[in-house]
Amino acid sequence: MNNSERNVLAFVVPDPDEWYRNAAEVLGEERAKKALKAKVERHRPAYEAALASGKMKTRAQRDAEKEAEFAVQAEKVMEEALIQQKMRKIAIRELQAEGKLTTNG
Repeated sequence: MNNSERNVLAFVVPDPDEWYRNAAEVLGEERAKKALKAKVERHRPAYEAALASGKMKTRAQRDAEKEAEFAVQAEKVMEEALIQQKMRKIAIRELQAEGKLTTNG
């Protein structure tokens, strides 16, 4: 695989070298070369358009960004859950203080 093919492949798969090793293992070397050529030809226009726009990111970069966004969203959900839990505890204490809620035991 040459650098040009690797760059196009990196646009669509997280690890171009691993993709090719797997293809060669499953398909054999000759069929893997054909699969590589077909995949590169199929994705080259999108890769070149992304490159020309100045916004080209590899698949690994895009995946990492999505994972980071997911982590931020998960943290926000957890923070909101903690806030809700604290608000419930406060509401329970207020109801208990007003004698509107008693505890068993």
